[in-house]
Amino acid sequence: MEFVLLKAIMVMSIFGVPLGNPIYLMQVFPSSEICELYKEQFLTAFPATLDIEHTAVAQAQCMSKSEYNRITNEMVTE
Repeated sequence: MEFVLLKAIMVMSIFGVPLGNPIYLMQVFPSSEICELYKEQFLTAFPATLDIEHTAVAQAQCMSKSEYNRITNEMVTE
């Protein structure tokens, strides 16, 4: 069974206000263990200070590929 790592990155102002829409990235892995490993490695880089007023924050979630397909299909049909 394949697993998907869904990652979201957003730039925040010094006041905690999001600047623009998040960037979503998706990677496919052959197992949940590998997916979780990459998730932890990805999240160690955040929050990242871009400059004195801006910070990049991130969220990540591992899910089965069938669950990912179900969620994305629901988003398209709505």
